[in-house]
Amino acid sequence: NTAILAGDFLLSSGLAHVARTGRAALADDLARTIAEICVAERDEIDCRFDSALTVDAYLGVIAGKTASLLASCCWAGAILAEHEPSVCDALRTFGAELGIAFQIVDDLLDYAGEEATVGKPLLADVREGTLTLPMLIALNDPATHAEAVALIEQSRDGELDETTLREVLATSNAVEGARARADEHALRATAAL
Repeated sequence: NTAILAGDFLLSSGLAHVARTGRAALADDLARTIAEICVAERDEIDCRFDSALTVDAYLGVIAGKTASLLASCCWAGAILAEHEPSVCDALRTFGAELGIAFQIVDDLLDYAGEEATVGKPLLADVREGTLTLPMLIALNDPATHAEAVALIEQSRDGELDETTLREVLATSNAVEGARARADEHALRATAAL
């Protein structure tokens, strides 16, 4: 919650700075982006511990949060540099795709990173009920679905069998699948340029 409030403060400060540029389109875009982030954050909170969450809904959340912010920043930079509209649009697409790739990798670190590197306890997302792509891949695999649902229920109750979670992720190739999805979005980002 502290991180969310800090982010809100930074966004509102950024909006104030953008407003001072006198470019209404930039202020409008940033205001729209802030609204998208808030809606996506609400959607993420509403989906906590929801084993029926779909990959498309997850992608919608990260598109509304990380991807929309990066897309807006890339577009704004192109606008301020006075590029042609086609370049501005390409940079918006680049930012959106890079944002999705970045968020998937960030989510992966919760499962496959090292605590010292990540800077927070591993498995924090699943413990807090935030279901990210690796867990959704496990939920969508018929061989691991029931165990994945049980793990989500455990985490809702404040317990989590980390050994079983790692086995479920390995059986469903969740980490590899999420990495492949991040790579797809990174390639789309590059292709936009």
